[in-house]
Amino acid sequence: MRLKPRIAVFADFDDTLTTQNVARFLLKRFAPEALDRYSGLYRAGEITFREYQELSFNAVRLPVTHMQDAAAEEIELRSGINELLAAVEEVGGTFTIASAGLRFYIEPVLKRHGLEEIDVVCGTATRGESDSEPFRYDYPFGETGDDSNEERCRGDWATCKCKALEQAGEDAVTVFVGDGSTSDACVAPKADFVFARDRLLRICNEQGIAATPFEDFTPVTEFVTKLSAASKA
Repeated sequence: MRLKPRIAVFADFDDTLTTQNVARFLLKRFAPEALDRYSGLYRAGEITFREYQELSFNAVRLPVTHMQDAAAEEIELRSGINELLAAVEEVGGTFTIASAGLRFYIEPVLKRHGLEEIDVVCGTATRGESDSEPFRYDYPFGETGDDSNEERCRGDWATCKCKALEQAGEDAVTVFVGDGSTSDACVAPKADFVFARDRLLRICNEQGIAATPFEDFTPVTEFVTKLSAASKA
């Protein structure tokens, strides 16, 4: 009798679970000058992704609730996510959001859509009483931007999605769903199966990484269901 594999689905948040990049949406509204400045420095290779994100959000001088409310009110999720979550639960799998973004804007979006119970691996940003204070940033695997960790990924992506994937364990069939050219591209070769769109799909095609295109979560749902059924045959 063939044992049923444990399926572990990992999905990026910005531009993958959501229909747009939430961080950029917030920064464009609340700190546009900082967004232009630091995104330019990032694209020029003068600062890391983590530094770009931290410096940009530090420029927001309003209560965090302003950003949380905007995200909750205006951000939509990609079609088919509820069906995918139901399928993963039906086959006894797990679903995890692995994001290089920040919890303070991820959680309000999930809560608005009734998905606050989803497991999220991401960084946190906390601030003292004054809205002029810089945030304190903490990350799930202790990323600090230095070179002390010999197993660091090839870029400073704030949250290491490769380590998040490793937490599924060697007995799991891992599925990664993403869109980006940085942290998503880093983890894609390490997943058993990849669903990709936009920049990640182009990178997978260029590098010979097997990837299934998606624009909504229907292909992922169908794959999870078929994989589970095939393991029982």
